[in-house]
Amino acid sequence: MDLIERTLRDRVVGNNPNLTSHKVKHIILHFPLRRYFVNRVQAPLLKTMIALANKYPKPTKDNTDDELAHALIDIFERFDKLNKVRPDLFQALDRVVVNKVDVDSVYRYLLQSLLELVFESILDGKWKARPLGKPASRYWRETPPYGGEHSIIYKLIKHRDEIKSILGSA
Repeated sequence: MDLIERTLRDRVVGNNPNLTSHKVKHIILHFPLRRYFVNRVQAPLLKTMIALANKYPKPTKDNTDDELAHALIDIFERFDKLNKVRPDLFQALDRVVVNKVDVDSVYRYLLQSLLELVFESILDGKWKARPLGKPASRYWRETPPYGGEHSIIYKLIKHRDEIKSILGSA
């Protein structure tokens, strides 16, 4: 039995009340599993993902054909300018997603379907807008004010009944 299974079986390790829950955040973020997840799961996973993703060619508008791929290139370029956290990870994600969308219509349509589900979740009030000023400026370069009532998601939620009426799903 591995460390995770033993911890879940025992439910409480030492006097740590945080491990009385099976919530993912309690399992991953608290003693005794935090170091395990950071060092033995997350670090090698990210290292491997980034290394493999970087085997894909860097997508540009010159070496891709699909319109969605071009939109994603613009989105990732804008995100790269704003983001201060793990740019290597997000650039790897960019390579995989844009390349898959450009060369394989199945992945293109699956991504579009996923985005439609996200929009449905927003319009149903399940997906909330990010809070005002989030991500914090140490992680993000957006000019304040941002997030909260300034976010697109907030505005979609605010006008969701009108949007759903236009879409015929109110």
